Amino acid sequence: MAVIFRVDTDDMNSGKLEERGIFKVEVKTLKPEVSKSGNSMLSWMAEVVEGDQKGCVCYGRILIPTAEMKWPRQRWLKMLESFGNTLEDAKGIMDDGVDDELHVIGQHGWLEFTPGVGEGSFPETEWVTEKEAKSRTAIAAEAAAARADMEDMPF
Repeated sequence: MAVIFRVDTDDMNSGKLEERGIFKVEVKTLKPEVSKSGNSMLSWMAEVVEGDQKGCVCYGRILIPTAEMKWPRQRWLKMLESFGNTLEDAKGIMDDGVDDELHVIGQHGWLEFTPGVGEGSFPETEWVTEKEAKSRTAIAAEAAAARADMEDMPF
């Protein structure tokens, strides 16, 4: 898979997202990097575009798949699907080569964010489709309502 970089996106400093949840986001930046083990990857920054956390950002990295390391392809496909592409379209984009300006930067998608929970832990992000975002949000709301009903429980 090739990634073509045409946009200079170096501003990766904004108010960080710290609340757990599922958010509609817009990808603002994408930067090429190399992992500690020498693998090519990208760093991205996405800004929340709706709700109480609007304007907050979260960051992530995604490895670039290679012939020897194919598993990152699934994460790329999920990210591209999150932007509204069908799985088949996402596969076609991957096969033809991802263009940062056409396929990633400025795209709106859904992201599940989990902040780090203690010293030494890191926040986690997962790209999800709109359907998954709505389903997971409904499940979380049901769980919160059930917990509220249990406040009087003695345990």
